[in-house]
Amino acid sequence: TLVVGSGDPQVAGYDPPDAPDRPGQSMRRMRCRRPAREARSLVAAAKRLREQRIAANVNPIMPLGYVIKGDVLPGATTVENAAPPVAEINPAVRVAIIDTGRAEENRSDGWSNGVTAAAFDELDVVNPKGRNDYFAGHGTFTAGIVRQLSPSCDIHVYRFTHNDGMGTDTGAARAMLQAVEDAGPDGTLIINASFGAPAVGGEPPLAMQE
Repeated sequence: TLVVGSGDPQVAGYDPPDAPDRPGQSMRRMRCRRPAREARSLVAAAKRLREQRIAANVNPIMPLGYVIKGDVLPGATTVENAAPPVAEINPAVRVAIIDTGRAEENRSDGWSNGVTAAAFDELDVVNPKGRNDYFAGHGTFTAGIVRQLSPSCDIHVYRFTHNDGMGTDTGAARAMLQAVEDAGPDGTLIINASFGAPAVGGEPPLAMQE
């Protein structure tokens, strides 16, 4: 997809822009009618729109720290100093992790206690089967780091990626806005966003900017 700003741009091979996700937003998506279109044609379409003074860019985003997992995974892990079960969560310290979601299973050593999620990370969906997917567990791992640094903080994990680990600019922005709404008008919120995207054509992700 392309992300575009205000106006009514027309691009051959693309549906008209959809409606903004939320009131007050201007960024919208234009979906390609031919999903197999090459990335370079998407980049070219975004460039043509920018030449018409219409804010536009491609829409991919992905978690950082891409590591190819070995064939022995999934495997058991150990922690030298296991965290005791959290007796009381401090709601004054709320952390939103915008990532792949978290694994549905709770660890037996206490590290995942008090980590809530709106959506779970399915670990073994993409071929080859019988092992954790390449990006699987990224959000769970990040939540574990936060839990080690702040054992009693209130951790909420949001999922904006697909099973292949790829997400979109608009999806990440939507998750951030949802985290802010969930925290409430008087809530203090720290957002952890361990993902990145190329600034195609020198343009940072548009929905994230907005």
